[in-house]
Amino acid sequence: VPLVLVDLCLPGYPHPKVVFDNWRAAHALTTWLVERGHRRIAFLSYSERRAHATLAPRIDGYRDALYDAGIDY
Repeated sequence: VPLVLVDLCLPGYPHPKVVFDNWRAAHALTTWLVERGHRRIAFLSYSERRAHATLAPRIDGYRDALYDAGIDY
């Protein structure tokens, strides 16, 4: 039975995987919220960033979008 992980996988995992651009996804979503007037946007995370390889680029995309909009976080 083939196993393909979608998104939640650690680098070097030996099985085929499908991933997407986590930075771009978080940046686009945060920008979309800002464009609709939201200024207080929470990002929920795990206590350990290394738990999922997708977390660091998502946090970066979120922070970069806030920075681009001139919003302090």
